[in-house]
Amino acid sequence: MDFLVYLIHLVAAHPFGYMAFAIILLILLAIFTKGPKNKFQRGLFVLLLLGIPLDFLFGSYINSKLIYLAGEPGKAEVISNYQTSSQYNNQNVVGYKVLIRTQEGKIIQTSFEDDDFNVYPSHNGVSYPQQGDHFNVRYLRHFPGSFIIIANDDSPWASGLQCGDWKEKLDERRGKFEFDKSDQQFKAAYISAIKDYINHRCYTDSLDLQKYYGDIKAAESEKPQ
Repeated sequence: MDFLVYLIHLVAAHPFGYMAFAIILLILLAIFTKGPKNKFQRGLFVLLLLGIPLDFLFGSYINSKLIYLAGEPGKAEVISNYQTSSQYNNQNVVGYKVLIRTQEGKIIQTSFEDDDFNVYPSHNGVSYPQQGDHFNVRYLRHFPGSFIIIANDDSPWASGLQCGDWKEKLDERRGKFEFDKSDQQFKAAYISAIKDYINHRCYTDSLDLQKYYGDIKAAESEKPQ
């Protein structure tokens, strides 16, 4: 199973390489078979052709989903980053060196680049751990260099990522409430956002927690005009 997932991972991680491979193979098949003559050959032609756009469109998602389902849990940390010589969307691609501790306690030294899109589930685009961040991964047992970063669990990095989302939601609802404190819907939504922020333990310490409780009381004390 690992080997099959690893092959799919290679295809997803190198769409241009797969496209070149598929085109060359299609040409060779056309030459040696003189065109598809049976269902198997026709199916192979169609599969190779359809695989090119599907790889570009959905390769990263399929790759992440498969490794998430087939992989084993591990803990990881980014130890450094480095510049690459490639670009993606006119931006320099950054690489990250990573240490992964497997279930057996073995340390794997590997890396990823920020055009790998190896975060699962994808998170408002893609955000990656930075140097010193601790996070959880799922990796292929026999190919541990093939891994995905888990963005929705309780690791320090993932928790901070999720708190960023709750903070955006809180700031938006605070802005609406402060624009019109007499609007009961704005007030209810603002109070709900504060409670969500507290429930997800996004506050820094007890003083910060008391401040948010104070914000709730202040909002509740506002009377409709």
